[in-house]
Order: sequence, then C-alpha cells, then structure tokens
Amino acid sequence: MDVAKRAIVVGIPGVGKSTIVNKTVELLKKQGLTAKFVIFGSVMFDEALKLGLAKHRDDMRKLSVDEQTKLQVLAASNIKNTSAEVVIVDTHLFIHTQEGYWPGIPESVLKALSPTHLICLEASPKEIMSRRARDGTRSRDPITEDEINRDLQLSRSMLSTLAILSGAPMLLTSNNEGKADETARSVVKGLGINLG
Repeated sequence: MDVAKRAIVVGIPGVGKSTIVNKTVELLKKQGLTAKFVIFGSVMFDEALKLGLAKHRDDMRKLSVDEQTKLQVLAASNIKNTSAEVVIVDTHLFIHTQEGYWPGIPESVLKALSPTHLICLEASPKEIMSRRARDGTRSRDPITEDEINRDLQLSRSMLSTLAILSGAPMLLTSNNEGKADETARSVVKGLGINLG
C-alpha cells in the first residue's frame, strides 16, 4: 500500500461500531496489512482518569464542554502518533450534553487526526433500540424511535461537514442484523482495499 489509511468510523450508540470495526481489522490482517483499532472515547477516558475528572466512561458526557474539549485534544494528540498501514478510529460525531449537542469531532480534532476516510455506520431505529436494550455494559439514557431518527439525520449532516473540511471521502453503510460480515467487507472496500 502506497499511503497509510486513517479512517474515522462513526455511528450513534447501538449501530454496532465495535463489532464492525473488529471484523474490519480481522479482514485487513488477513490481507497482510497492519491494522490498529483505536477507540477515541477510551483514550479520552484514560486522560480523564489521570486528571481525576471521571470514574466511569459514561461520566464524561456529564462534564462541561470545556472539560470535554481538553480531553478531546489530549486524546487526538495521543492517537495521531499511532502507526500502522490502516488506523481505524472509533468515535462519535456528537455527544448529548446538558448544554445540548456537542461535536465529537470539532475542527481541532479533525486536523489532528487527518483522516483519509470517513465512515458512518447506520441501522434502523428498531435495530438500534434492540441493541441498546441488550447492552448491559453501558449506562445509556432512554431514547425514543423519533430521537434515534433525529440522531441519524444529524449524523449525516455532521459527516458531510467533516468531508468538506477534511477532503476525505465519506461512506454511509448499513449494519443490518445478521449482516456484520457483509458490512465489514463494505468498509474495507470503502477504504479502497481489494479483498483477495
């Protein structure tokens, strides 16, 4: 591969980002490529722990926007030094805060990460609600189907803005129930990598 790929993968909670990214990394490694999966929120949480700002990952969205911004910049600085032929950064386009929607990838973070690709995973509102209900590992706020539809629409708008600002191509792909392998293959193809 001539140029390293750095992909930002986004999607609202419940679309199955972690599952798809893990399967994508497996496919890339089978192609003989070095691939790393970085969870932006985990890097932020490590910084929050060091600074004593949070005890649990879900505490971070209750922090002030100023505190979250500082954590974002620290996380982006750490992630930009990740080396591999393909680096996949799992993050969120926005976070619900007490002050409203807060961008998960403001311009400063976008510049620091310098993505070559932007990928947004989607699913139907019913699938998202079902996945959230089954996920006992996170403390999520209740949400309605209408709110999920609104968040999906907002995701597309924000992704379009990031594509314009970065010049990176954007891919929208559906992660339908039982089709995770197919979705991972579409992500690999969206990175411009041919599967042998």
